[in-house]
Amino acid sequence: MAQSNQGLAARSWTTKQLVWTSVVSLAIGAIVTYQAGFNWIGSWETGEQVQKRLAVSACVQDFLLKPDRGVTYAALKGMTSSFQRRQLVQDQKLAANFGVADACGEQIRDLDPTLFPAT
Repeated sequence: MAQSNQGLAARSWTTKQLVWTSVVSLAIGAIVTYQAGFNWIGSWETGEQVQKRLAVSACVQDFLLKPDRGVTYAALKGMTSSFQRRQLVQDQKLAANFGVADACGEQIRDLDPTLFPAT
């Protein structure tokens, strides 16, 4: 009983097909890795994001070291305009960058009010 192997013939790949399959697989893998790192897992950051986060942290730290922080805090809490908050942070020389000053003002406003003595 001899069986025919016509349906089981091995598929041969050309060099062009192998190269394109490799390139497409690499591209798909890179896209999936990028998406997983920045969007799904969410823990990857670009250098610019890290620099901004560190600058905002330094801004808040500088604010907390100021002797008149209670007055500045009260002024920030009373402001409804983000432009005014940003201007106050920049006028206090806590941050020079537009985005850093905005984020710093928001973080200062979110601090616990019991940290600051009433004036």
